[in-house]
Amino acid sequence: MLRVKMVKLMLILLIGMALPELVTAQQQVTLKDALTYALQNNARVRKSKLDIEGGRYKVQEVRAQALPQLTGTAGLTYNPIIGQLVADFGGQAQAIKLGQNWNSNAGVQLSQQLFNQQVFTGLQAARSSEEYYNLTSQLTEEQIIELVANNYYQVLVNRQQLNVLDTNIKNVKTVEKVISNQFKNGLARKIDVDRISVNLTNLNTQREQVVNAIVQLENQLKFSMGMPVSTPIQLPVTELTQVTQLPVFTDSVDLANRTEVKLLNTQ
Repeated sequence: MLRVKMVKLMLILLIGMALPELVTAQQQVTLKDALTYALQNNARVRKSKLDIEGGRYKVQEVRAQALPQLTGTAGLTYNPIIGQLVADFGGQAQAIKLGQNWNSNAGVQLSQQLFNQQVFTGLQAARSSEEYYNLTSQLTEEQIIELVANNYYQVLVNRQQLNVLDTNIKNVKTVEKVISNQFKNGLARKIDVDRISVNLTNLNTQREQVVNAIVQLENQLKFSMGMPVSTPIQLPVTELTQVTQLPVFTDSVDLANRTEVKLLNTQ
């Protein structure tokens, strides 16, 4: 009886441990979730953040050269064997030590550069590099957002196409049954049955191609997000509606505010 209770308890614990993983696997990834994940985990975005941090440290390093420099030194020396000098004093030989067992020294030096053109030139170059890395990071984020959004909607478009194919296959199967019954009753020709069978085969082939394309696009989406390809994701069911009104663009476009132009101006 005790053994049965232990087995039940182990089963409950195993189910409790597996339940969070099942819930996580069933979570849907919206476009906002995909973009947020990509901006935090994409390799290019993370590298650009590290470049910004490195540029900031470079500015601090160059700026430190223009600040007062305080240098301190200290030393401690131990001489296990000290040289001796033997001298004759009044007919008696005496040994005189030439040093001490322990020697120590310490010093402090304060320096300040009044003017150094190389330091100011380096500081200006470091600040330009920091601005360059900031713009590069901003441009990288914009490109990743565009890439992830395109991949996300490509998955939705192919899933919509899969739904259309499933509907067509269902309708063609219904027509195939009707024509087959008509052929059995002598109301249809054999070529009609063959034609509808070929259409059904073509639709099934197209469906397999779309299914494979969806798998590839999902992997491409996860790769662009910086997510392991083996991680299961589920996109919410979204109906793609037709765009009835196109966005209105102004005649004059301020190119100076584009990140690409700003980045070119810093080079």
